Amino acid sequence: MESFEFNKTIVKERVSTKANEGNKFLILNFNVINNGTEADELMKQRDGASLKAVYNDKYDYEVSVTLMDGDLHHENVRPLSTVKGFVAIEMPDKVVEASENISIFMEKEEDKVQINIR
Repeated sequence: MESFEFNKTIVKERVSTKANEGNKFLILNFNVINNGTEADELMKQRDGASLKAVYNDKYDYEVSVTLMDGDLHHENVRPLSTVKGFVAIEMPDKVVEASENISIFMEKEEDKVQINIR
């Protein structure tokens, strides 16, 4: 993960999507490298990476799929290639404005990563 931000709207080129009323997106910007020997879709339904945000160690927020270019749900990464993109997670404003911790959990097969962003 390269960076993150909270925003009401995701804008990519001339396309945008808005979070529901009372919510914001947690936008996670990634630089993904495929070190495997075959092309792979990062977040495919079966055998793909799972990602979620956990607020205050107990509230889970799943990824929001967009139809925008750069959404890593749509990216197929060739071997030894790098792709830049984003993943969005919609969260209530109350969570965004609070001071309690938010952690990102990524898991693919036996590999697990936790990133504390607050």
